Amino acid sequence: MKNKSGLLIITATLLLFVSANCKKDEKDDSTGIAALLLAASSGNSSSNCVNLPSKWTGTGGFNAGIYNCTVSGKVYTCIPNSGSTVVVTYSSGAAGALGPVDFPGLTNQYAARGVTSKLIGTSSSTFTYNSSNQQTAHDVGSGAITVSNYDSNGFPKSASNGTSITYTYTSGGKIPNVVTFTGNEYTYDSKGIQTKYAFDPTGTNAITTIATEGSLSICN
Repeated sequence: MKNKSGLLIITATLLLFVSANCKKDEKDDSTGIAALLLAASSGNSSSNCVNLPSKWTGTGGFNAGIYNCTVSGKVYTCIPNSGSTVVVTYSSGAAGALGPVDFPGLTNQYAARGVTSKLIGTSSSTFTYNSSNQQTAHDVGSGAITVSNYDSNGFPKSASNGTSITYTYTSGGKIPNVVTFTGNEYTYDSKGIQTKYAFDPTGTNAITTIATEGSLSICN
């Protein structure tokens, strides 16, 4: 009888041990799921990365062509089917995410954010920024131009060469969908990717229509 009682005690102890471990496993699973969700929410978000097309196709207007692009570190390189290779260097993904992304063969020098340099063949453009990642000056090959008078999203509306820049936003947008200055009109989609360029819209109206494919990222 004592042997049976001992067996019952051992069996009950084992059941309690298994039950406790099952509960611990359930807790561990829940903790693991919570950790994964936290990691997903605190990892590289769109605000920490600038998203870039892997392929551009521009038709009509100026600087049309097809570009295939790659990313290495903070450098975005686009090779055309003909013409000059374009190399764009970013300071960080977070800074780049504040501004629009231009077609490789075009440069909207006033709306650039996070781009420190853009090399089209042997033609170099450089950009400087303040601590808030607002552009303070650029040189697109004709001398340094300082910019100022920022809008609520940090884009300059005035330049030292007398240029006035106008930005149009969709409701709640932080990146402009249209930028105009001295006969140039740059149009962007909801993700800040350029979709059209018009030179002298009220006169010559030379329009480059732009399509993109694929997605690359530069992140902090």
